[in-house]
Amino acid sequence: MLAAVPSLRTLSAAVVLLPILMLGGAPARAQSGTLTQLPSGSEPLAYGSSVLPTMAFDAARRRLVLMVGQLFGYGIDTFEYDGVNWNLMSSLSTTGGALVTASNMVWDEVRQSCLVVTTTGHTLYLSEWRQGSWQPLATVPLATPGTTSLALARDPLQSRAVIVASPPGQTFVFDGVQITAAGSGPLASLAAFDPVRGQVVALAGGRVHAWNGTAWTLLPNLPLDQVLGIATDPVLPRVLGIGTGGLSEWTGSRWRRAVTVPFALPAGRILAIDPLTGDAFVVALASNGVAGSTWRYRELSPVPGYFAFHGAGCAGPLGVPRWIAPGDPPRFARELVCAVRNVPTGASNATIALFGTDAANWNGQPLPLSLASLGAPGCLAWLAPAFALPMLSSGNQAALTIGMPASPAAVGQQFYVQAATLVPAWNALGAVFSDAAVGHIGTR
Repeated sequence: MLAAVPSLRTLSAAVVLLPILMLGGAPARAQSGTLTQLPSGSEPLAYGSSVLPTMAFDAARRRLVLMVGQLFGYGIDTFEYDGVNWNLMSSLSTTGGALVTASNMVWDEVRQSCLVVTTTGHTLYLSEWRQGSWQPLATVPLATPGTTSLALARDPLQSRAVIVASPPGQTFVFDGVQITAAGSGPLASLAAFDPVRGQVVALAGGRVHAWNGTAWTLLPNLPLDQVLGIATDPVLPRVLGIGTGGLSEWTGSRWRRAVTVPFALPAGRILAIDPLTGDAFVVALASNGVAGSTWRYRELSPVPGYFAFHGAGCAGPLGVPRWIAPGDPPRFARELVCAVRNVPTGASNATIALFGTDAANWNGQPLPLSLASLGAPGCLAWLAPAFALPMLSSGNQAALTIGMPASPAAVGQQFYVQAATLVPAWNALGAVFSDAAVGHIGTR
């Protein structure tokens, strides 16, 4: 059986699993779907306003809703994308010369409307987008004025919206009727609900914080690149982020690249997800005479990937070497961490991983094949090795990281892997063999 999953990325060596699958070509950029440019040509202009753009998908009206700050920050414009054009729907100006200093938008599945929170630095204003216009919902004064950044997420488990106003980092919740203060928070500018772990997460300085309903906790993670926007995908489910390097997926401990985008990204929250289909939309605003563009990222059809036991290995000094269940199964264009335990890792030991696609015959001999005649009684070869890769060893474990092919033809393909460890004088061959595992490349 496969053991529990430890963190082995620090032990892993980066290699590419391509020859064995014979799918041809070098690995493409990591992705698990298709990125398509949509018709438009009328994307709003990025004014360089103090209000960063923010966007959400209106699932009731099946349209993208985008809010952009007006020049100098004295108001906000709201646009809708109908699948062909971006249309200006609303243009609001502030009163008394007040500047809009921040805004953020999210879809509310209960109210069936887009919520937006804005501030002039002294007061929070929460409104909803209904039938092409903004309707006020609630306001609350800020105990510490000067807010220039807002993060907003909808928590469906608690049926409330969570707001973080920065600086100085204040948390508020909206229960559908009123906004109430809920303590301090990170200096966050982005937030989303993590449907896998059932918590709101927020980005502050590139680091991810989690909200348990009463307090924020910094999660152990490293930023992948500059993240400009995050959004909840309730379909897969997951949290997607858009950054300078493209679209990435939050795993609970790190950002994992999903696809690289072929255009420059302006600052702002220009990512939205259709909560009914899981399609992600990315918008590059027009700027400095350069036309903008609107894109849709759609995942491939769901095919489950797995990494499972295939055949028993033979005992060595530490028992039978066994594969450790990877944190993520083999998936199209993603990395797979292969690790085996119960292997000696002394100076005289070395472990290699044998890969193949044939588990039926090896040089005309049916598999599994006894290795007793080679000096390894009780050991079996479970696959016809196509090639071998060295594994990095430490603490009685050995591991490597394999890049799954980025060709869609890889989806549904199977491969087999068995580890061999050099153990001088253990038997005549001087080697022991692990359990064999079978991997099935999926999209999930």
